[in-house]
Amino acid sequence: MKQNNFLFVDIVSSLFLLVLLVSNFLGLLYITEGNMVLSFLISMLIIVFYFFIIKALKSNKEMMSKNKYMDKNIILWVFFLILSFGTFALTTHFLNVEFNSKAAIQKDAQTKLDIVNTAFTEYKKRADIDMQDYEGGLKTRLQAYSGNPSRNIDIKNELLEKPFSLPPSSIQYPKYINVNAVADAAVSPLTNVTNTNIAKLDKTLIQGNKKYSDVFENWKRTKLMSSYVELNGHVESSILKINTNIEKLPFQNKPLALQEGNPVLPINKPIELYNKFKPDLLVPSAAVLFTHLFILIPFFTEKVRKYGNSYIDHNVREI
Repeated sequence: MKQNNFLFVDIVSSLFLLVLLVSNFLGLLYITEGNMVLSFLISMLIIVFYFFIIKALKSNKEMMSKNKYMDKNIILWVFFLILSFGTFALTTHFLNVEFNSKAAIQKDAQTKLDIVNTAFTEYKKRADIDMQDYEGGLKTRLQAYSGNPSRNIDIKNELLEKPFSLPPSSIQYPKYINVNAVADAAVSPLTNVTNTNIAKLDKTLIQGNKKYSDVFENWKRTKLMSSYVELNGHVESSILKINTNIEKLPFQNKPLALQEGNPVLPINKPIELYNKFKPDLLVPSAAVLFTHLFILIPFFTEKVRKYGNSYIDHNVREI
């Protein structure tokens, strides 16, 4: 019967140690920026410490009881309390991220992705207007130059220089200029290149944004922290790509300004995140207390001799 009791309480304690393993792992996952291996190793180390401390407490319970828990074994309780506090901190951090910070993190991530989308929309708008202005401006100048070339030397220079950059041979004989043909010869390549750039950039930005939006929308914990840290870099590199294409436009080619120092929420810093969101400590306190009571079941159920006027050990047969 004693052996069965031992096995039962040991199984119960192990199950709740497993709960602590998961809780610590999830808390560490945010702190280590999604490093699963490191989070698991630290969590396992904590559980190993728990296991051996509980085992030592159980083995020394009789001696502690005899000395009214005022002997050298009290150090075991000190270590146990340290581990408990660490578990409480990790559990609190995990719950703080999951229930208090989640909406803010998702909103912040979407806001940053929207910066990329807005910048790309602005680029397409500029490109569309510039293509129209380029064609209209080119035809107007060609018509003016072909009508009276001797008096429009300045227009000729404009046609040969940026942004039109016509080859001299195309306007060598002003009276014979076919305005539509010359304009089409200049506009079509520019339009094709611009449309190709837009298509390539659209594909690149969609893939990049989707990579990050999937993480935050589906709350992929293993990738969450690393993706959040990389998000500002993604925004900056995307704006840089957009600006590279904007600089190729004929008129509206002033680069877009990127807001400096986009802040990030301190997901990997428990104390800063706690100060920002002020989570209710009742739930993690109750959860940690509950699990710790159950992992201590082997200690609580261990029977010991009582010293004094009587001697009690229900597991010893009288002779």
